[in-house]
Amino acid sequence: MAQEVSNRAIAILLVLAIVISITGTFVSLQRISRLGVSGFATTGITNLTIATSKAITVTNNIDFGSGYATDGTTCTMESNATAPETNCNGAGSSGIDWDERPLSVQYFVINNSGNVFTNVSANATDDATTWIGNYAGVAAYIAGHASTDSPNACDDVNTTYQTLGTGAPVNICQGAGLNWVDGNDTVYAAVKVSIPSTVPPGTNKHTTVTFYTLP
Repeated sequence: MAQEVSNRAIAILLVLAIVISITGTFVSLQRISRLGVSGFATTGITNLTIATSKAITVTNNIDFGSGYATDGTTCTMESNATAPETNCNGAGSSGIDWDERPLSVQYFVINNSGNVFTNVSANATDDATTWIGNYAGVAAYIAGHASTDSPNACDDVNTTYQTLGTGAPVNICQGAGLNWVDGNDTVYAAVKVSIPSTVPPGTNKHTTVTFYTLP
């Protein structure tokens, strides 16, 4: 009988010991998890916001060089011309002459340096009658042209020559606008000028063309 009681007591004590051990382990794990000790999976969130950047970069100047119009006529030149213009004569200088336009095809190069599509427009600090001369027939125009490197960068290139002056900016790239992805983010702009023979000789005739980003 004493042996039987002794075995039962031992069994009870063993069960109690197991319960106490399991309970202690659970409490210890709870405390360790609160302390952030490694070995337990947890989650976290990394968050950032990329801000909108709308910007363009313009490179290249357009230089029509030196020359004169045939007497009684008007010399009209496009900066991207592929053949000599009529009524235009070279001045015999060592630089670009007005009868050598095919030797110097020139554009403003407009690059979308932001991270969103943008329309592009332009105007000038002076009207043609101011920077060329206030004579009948004097005029200046600007038009968009697709880039040879990224011909599809602009959704809708406005290739129609429009008056380049101090008025409201005229569209160069419109529609969905100029792409911003590198390698496909450039459009050109060309300038056309008309100079009648009545304009007297003069040097340093120039105007500044400003390009704008639009929604």
